[in-house]
Amino acid sequence: MPFIFASPRYEVTAASDGIEALAKLDATSWAYDVIIVDEKMPRLRGVELVAGIRRRGIDSKVIVLSAHLSPPIRKAYERMNVRVVMEKPFDVEALRSAVKELAYR
Repeated sequence: MPFIFASPRYEVTAASDGIEALAKLDATSWAYDVIIVDEKMPRLRGVELVAGIRRRGIDSKVIVLSAHLSPPIRKAYERMNVRVVMEKPFDVEALRSAVKELAYR
């Protein structure tokens, strides 16, 4: 997905799974404006990743991508202040627009 944001406007960090994402977050001293999370990932589900992000006190804006979210998982995301959930397949321009809107709020 980093190629979607290939532009001088964005600095993109990619992770292959939720564990790697948390390690990258732990290794940096600066905050990400927007974090894009896939609900279905290897080694850690998206809801678990976002919970780990919030436990670390990171209040970055989060976009969740998912083919289907059960009502309890959707509620869990809402409780963790996730405001954008995009259903797969998603429109690339809609994702770019959501990132732009969240990043510049």
